Amino acid sequence: MVKYAQNGRRPRNLKSDSDKFFTMSKKGFTTYVNDEPIEFISLQDWHNDRHFYRQISSKDFFRNFKKWKVIRMWRRNIIQANRDEKRCKLEEKLFSIDDVFGEILMKHRASCQDMEVQLRVIDMKQNGIEIQELKGFLKKQREQRAIVTDVIKEKSRECRARFEKGIEKMLNNLR
Repeated sequence: MVKYAQNGRRPRNLKSDSDKFFTMSKKGFTTYVNDEPIEFISLQDWHNDRHFYRQISSKDFFRNFKKWKVIRMWRRNIIQANRDEKRCKLEEKLFSIDDVFGEILMKHRASCQDMEVQLRVIDMKQNGIEIQELKGFLKKQREQRAIVTDVIKEKSRECRARFEKGIEKMLNNLR
């Protein structure tokens, strides 16, 4: 009977402080843990296992598995680092969650939507009747443009004042 300890890839001679070791006899291999037999494998079964292990490990998938795993882990780490970096950048620029600035942005958005819905550059119908003449159409278009320009200027002043008050309030909170 020969004793072997498992160190790395190949069995080595048993060291006295090892808890797990193997014995080999003419009948087969026995695994011991803390000096108690745990598993017995006959020589024929061991030989078949070794043959199948060598066949399986010769396949490309199993030969390259460690390389693929390292590359996959590296790729996942790179993707995670990029995701974290982008998340931090978004958190820095995420004004809509801020109490002061979020309210300002919502009011600004509502104001823009109101202008989009209510103000049209060209009003194709006048009291439900379409304008037939080109001169009447151009006149109506100029009037509508003037109205839209005035409303945009007014909304711009309101938004600018709202943003200035909000920024001032945020700076006061930081002080």
